[in-house]
Formats: sequence, C-alpha cells, structure tokens
Amino acid sequence: MSADLQVTLLEERQRWCSTVRGRDFLPQHRLDAIMEGETVGRLLRSYGMEPHELHEVEKVVQGGKRTFAILLAIGRGNEIRTFVERERYTQSNLDAKLPISRSVLREYIGPVGAADFDLRQWEFIAPIFRGTHSYMAAETILPFTLEERLNKEKEGSFGAIYKVKLPRSHVEALATTGEEVSAR
Repeated sequence: MSADLQVTLLEERQRWCSTVRGRDFLPQHRLDAIMEGETVGRLLRSYGMEPHELHEVEKVVQGGKRTFAILLAIGRGNEIRTFVERERYTQSNLDAKLPISRSVLREYIGPVGAADFDLRQWEFIAPIFRGTHSYMAAETILPFTLEERLNKEKEGSFGAIYKVKLPRSHVEALATTGEEVSAR
C-alpha cells in the first residue's frame, strides 16, 4: 500500500510543474485528497501502530500529512514514528516544523534519509499566500503553473509585472477548491 501511495504522490507532483524547470510541487488540495484520514490511519497501522496509539495517528492526520507524504515519497514512510515520538510532548503539529533543517533530520533519520528528505521537502511545502509579506528561502518552489511577463516593452525599469496562475489552494482567501486562479 505504501508503494502505491508513493507512486501516486510522485506522479501527482509531476503533474504540477512549476514555471521553473525541474521544480515540481504538490498543491495542498491534491495532498489533502491523497492523504485523507482513513488512508493515513490504515497506512500507519500497517507500520505497526497499535490501536492504543490512535492519538499518534490523529497527530499525523491532523497536522503531519505533509511530513508523512515526504517520508512516503522518499520510501521511508515507516520513519513517521520517529517524527511523532520526537514531537510527542510539543504543542505544535509536525508540519509546522517544515522546512526541517538537515541537522535535525540527521538526528531523526540519519544522513542519507536527511539528504533525501531535505531535497524532497520543498516539493511538498509550496507556500500558501495569505496577503501578507513573508520571507521565503531560496529553495522555495513557488506554486506558479503559468508565468507571463506583461510589461515586455518597458525594458530598463526597476521591476517587471507578471501574470501568474496558481492553484486556489495556495491562496488563503480562495482555498476552498482545487481550481486554479490567475493573479497579477
């Protein structure tokens, strides 16, 4: 079952190509559809989580789908238990920690797993725009599926204006459906 989910996640990610070549991403609405609660719970139980550990399953379902999806994408889904155990006594959810530094990842899943997770995590954490300014790391994959420069004739100015297209799930005010929306 985890191999099927891994293939589904990777295929879906490839369907959503960013305007920057080689920078695919998985939109939030598709991640939510693929990683729905029942599927996540069943998969966690297949990794050995016992019925008395249902609160741990709930921690992943409620706030760790992205982290779990990244682990599945790199073929290390069973490592979710390590993440849950390490965060057991914190109030924040697992996904609130993303992006996770490579040094922390090394502690959790070793150097090879850390390198794989670090490279892949950016495809699963494309930003959701909330109408405020924010700092983004250089590795951030912007969820733009179309980027068209509008002021081509005005060369030499200090900026450029682009028309972009992105999934609705990446604009907080519109995040109710999976349709794409154009923005300027």
